[in-house]
Amino acid sequence: MKTNVVVLDSNGTNMQLALDQVEGLADGQALSRNNTLHLRLLAEEVLAMVRLVVTDFNAKFWAEGEGNKYKIILEADVDTNVSEKSTLLSLSTTGKNEADLGLGQKIARIFRRGVGGKAEEGYSWSLDSYKKEIKENPDPSVALDNMEKSVIANLASDVRVRIKNGKVRMVVEKVF
Repeated sequence: MKTNVVVLDSNGTNMQLALDQVEGLADGQALSRNNTLHLRLLAEEVLAMVRLVVTDFNAKFWAEGEGNKYKIILEADVDTNVSEKSTLLSLSTTGKNEADLGLGQKIARIFRRGVGGKAEEGYSWSLDSYKKEIKENPDPSVALDNMEKSVIANLASDVRVRIKNGKVRMVVEKVF
């Protein structure tokens, strides 16, 4: 089952409608109250992240799933004519290595780079790969600590961010 596609923007237009669609999917699939709350919370986190990504955006949002496998999907066109303000936001850092960012910040930065046309075609990132990478790191304490605090890291089964064919796409998967 798939929800209707909801068009979102940086002003918060249709954010509540998107959340209602996720709850409708959960109801239609007769998910437990707890699983419905987990799916909604994941959707809320995705929507919060996208509003941090760029100051001016339009994106498509939908959810799909059946049985015990669900996806929350956010897709936006890559804009090569990004405003100066968005460019500055994408370049600003705290002086720390990107690997030391919190998980939500890391996902938001990757998405922002895609929307701003700063990432190369075919680029992708996955939560599962990130978990493996930090386990292999000799001192993964900072990254692990940030990941463990993240709602998405604790609830999602996987998060993938991909840039392909002029679109940046975030897929948050949940297997109950």
